[in-house]
This record gives sequence, C-alpha cells and structure tokens, in this order.
Amino acid sequence: MPLALVLCSAPPARAQSDFSHLNVRLADVVYVTQPSGVEVNGHLTALSPSSLSIGGYDFDPSRVAKIERRGDPVWEGALYGAGFGLLVGAAVNQDCLGETRHSCVLPLMVEYSLIGAAIDALHVGRTAIFRAGLSPSSRLVPLVTPSAAGVALALRF
Repeated sequence: MPLALVLCSAPPARAQSDFSHLNVRLADVVYVTQPSGVEVNGHLTALSPSSLSIGGYDFDPSRVAKIERRGDPVWEGALYGAGFGLLVGAAVNQDCLGETRHSCVLPLMVEYSLIGAAIDALHVGRTAIFRAGLSPSSRLVPLVTPSAAGVALALRF
C-alpha cells in the first residue's frame, strides 16, 4: 500500500526547462529535432543548462522538440534475441523427447541472445535523451470489470 501512495503522488508531467540533466558529453554526436521537424546533427561543441551548440548552431530548450545521441545499449539486442529464442524454444518443445522444458528452451534463449547482441553491436542506433514536454511520471488507476478487480499502473520515462 505505501508503494501505491508513492506512485499516486507523483508530480504531473511538465516540460523540461533546461539541458542540465542530459546524458551526453562534449564531442558526442547528437541529433536535435526542432518543433518544425527540421533535424540538425553533429558533434556537441558546447553545453550549458540554457544552451546547446552543434557546429555553429545554438539551441535553447524552447527551440528543441527532441535530442538523441548516437548509440544504443547492446543489451536491447540481447533481450530481443532472448525473447525470440523463448518463442522458438516453445515452438520446438515437442521435439525434446524426454527432456525438461528448461533444457530445451534455455540453450536457444542464450544462443539467440548472443546473436541479437552481435547484431545490435553492428547497428548504430539512437537513444533519446531529451523530449520537450515530457518528464517521468506515473499513474495508478482502479481497474474494475464484472469478473475481476485490480489496479492498472502506467509509467512514462
């Protein structure tokens, strides 16, 4: 119950007013999308709470809709691969004569997890580090149907 009280008392989402919490370093490649949809990318040359510079272009938080940095975590690919391995293992489970379900599924999950991590390491993606108008928030609401009752939790990061 105390956890529910904490989650319900989260402050409402507000626009990010500055760049002080960006997870980025100077010389990182960043992609800045303006509210008009125009995207500017390049190496980060200066960063302060009220300003961000990319190769001669200066931005303040009011002129930015989204900021992404180059790169994404490799564990995402491993996680997707493990999920795919679980599905394949569940489908192939009938061929595991006399073996336990875990001994059939776990090796496939590990194998596909390694393949997913390798593919993700070869693919350079983007990670969103700033979105205008969004901040972490949570919402807990009652969920009542004729056959069941419970709560629904929505988290936004």
